[in-house]
Amino acid sequence: MRQTTRNKLVQLVQQEVMDDPEMDRPILTGMVMVAEFVDSNGERMLFKLSSNRDAEALPQWTTMGFLHSAMGMVAEPPDDF
Repeated sequence: MRQTTRNKLVQLVQQEVMDDPEMDRPILTGMVMVAEFVDSNGERMLFKLSSNRDAEALPQWTTMGFLHSAMGMVAEPPDDF
């Protein structure tokens, strides 16, 4: 069975945090990724992917909440950033 892009990304992110010695067996509950692409004509496009740990898309309101919280972190990074 071929893995979806979403499934591959979930596994990569989960493995990355599992290998972090400062974290005690964390479990991914959700994630949002935004990427920009430029096609051969120079047109720019944004790509958004959201997922829970089962590689299912998050509800729209959850995705928007993640993005809203992330923008707040950019505006005022926490002390340990």
